[in-house]
Amino acid sequence: MRKVDVIVLGGGIVGITAAIYLRMSGRDVLVVERGRPGDEASRANAGVLMREGLLPFSFPDDPLRLMGAVFNASPRYRYDPRVFSKLFTWARRLRETSERDNGMRYANAMAALQRTSIVEHKALAKRASAERFLRPSGWIKLYRSDAGLEEIDSELHFARIFGTTYEDLDEQRLSALEPNLYAGEFSRALYFPESLSVSSPGGLTKAYARHFRDVGGLVEIGDARSLERDGGRWTVNTLNGRASADNVVVALGAWSPEVLEPLGIEFPMMASRGYYRHFRPDGGVSLRRPIHDVEQGYVLSPMERGLRLTTGHDFTSLDAKPETAQLRRNLKAVRKVFPLGREVQEKLCFAARPLLPDSLPVVGHAPGHEGLWLNFGHAGHGLTTAPATAVLLAQLMNDEEPFTDPSPLSPLRFRL
Repeated sequence: MRKVDVIVLGGGIVGITAAIYLRMSGRDVLVVERGRPGDEASRANAGVLMREGLLPFSFPDDPLRLMGAVFNASPRYRYDPRVFSKLFTWARRLRETSERDNGMRYANAMAALQRTSIVEHKALAKRASAERFLRPSGWIKLYRSDAGLEEIDSELHFARIFGTTYEDLDEQRLSALEPNLYAGEFSRALYFPESLSVSSPGGLTKAYARHFRDVGGLVEIGDARSLERDGGRWTVNTLNGRASADNVVVALGAWSPEVLEPLGIEFPMMASRGYYRHFRPDGGVSLRRPIHDVEQGYVLSPMERGLRLTTGHDFTSLDAKPETAQLRRNLKAVRKVFPLGREVQEKLCFAARPLLPDSLPVVGHAPGHEGLWLNFGHAGHGLTTAPATAVLLAQLMNDEEPFTDPSPLSPLRFRL
């Protein structure tokens, strides 16, 4: 049986960056992934490295909007009736957490992760010869009505507290930044220039994986569900045989429970699915940076394959068949504000976003299991925060001073 220092389960952006920083600390690291790194959830996102967005996930408070979500009439949220009971229990805990923490706990933790991640992404991209994927474009959040005013006030409140640069755009300024956007459709727009956009999230993850190999890391195809404790070490099956390590990191995103629940470890997590399609803009038409139509729930981003339309949240099971109603609704909405061209013919792409009730990831040691470490639950922000959680995980594993308070991310916070 082959021996390494650390096995990382998961070859997405979270697992690969964790593996890189553990390798940088001098450990022999093996990444186990069921396919190629970057081919699943890490490629299926809006491609924004955020320096804002300091509000946790929430369901609508207004009764009419809540009923819209319940009956799948909301473009931001959809749910599969088969998961209603689990979703209702989770949503109740989400509300309790929100009322107790008042947003500041989340904002503090997320602001620290974002600041560190932007710096580390730039450094990693340089070492991995992947700087071409990062664009200093910023991004724009768009609001259609007064319904989003309370959300805007909270957004800007935390932006001022944590020093996030923003510009409140009038229609003329919005048109100057995005000339091909029908600015008159929106009542308000916020521009966040410090955020970066990514031209290919999957390409960036693959570049990081190549860099990991270049510095001596190993990536193998294997089955994370084969994880077990054997003779005081963690073992897992790969195509190259069984491997063992003193430490294992679970970085499987929404699939983490499949590995953890057989070990008696459970977290109150829901999976939200997001879909995306690419489109070729009409001749002479361009989009310079990602835009987020907040009330409609979609993001439109310029990428290497064209303009990527990414949907809001579809709460369903991990093995559910694709459901395109939300994508169709978003497509209809975006065509009213931007001259979207023909669709790029490709397989329908989607990914699961792991959401915990406080919207923060789990990073740290699994209680009661020697050598078992957790790094998942990034709530759709894995691309943004992966390098920061990787740094924090390596510091905790190496018994070093963490760059930020790790307690808001601790696995212990969900213990009853």
